[in-house]
Amino acid sequence: MNKNQVVGRLGQITGMVKQVAGKALGNRGLQYQGRAQAAIGKVEAAFGDALEDLRHGSRRAVDRI
Repeated sequence: MNKNQVVGRLGQITGMVKQVAGKALGNRGLQYQGRAQAAIGKVEAAFGDALEDLRHGSRRAVDRI
């Protein structure tokens, strides 16, 4: 796991918590903020996943040579 994956996953979780809290409190602003944070976390986690795939792919390519 790399830093982007960890930060992204934490952002997703925090965003989901904010969404639930906003819904429970009737605070639409908090809900929207949570959605945005979860989306940003998802993008960052996907970026981290792509980096890991590249790292593992390059190792496999070197092993083949």
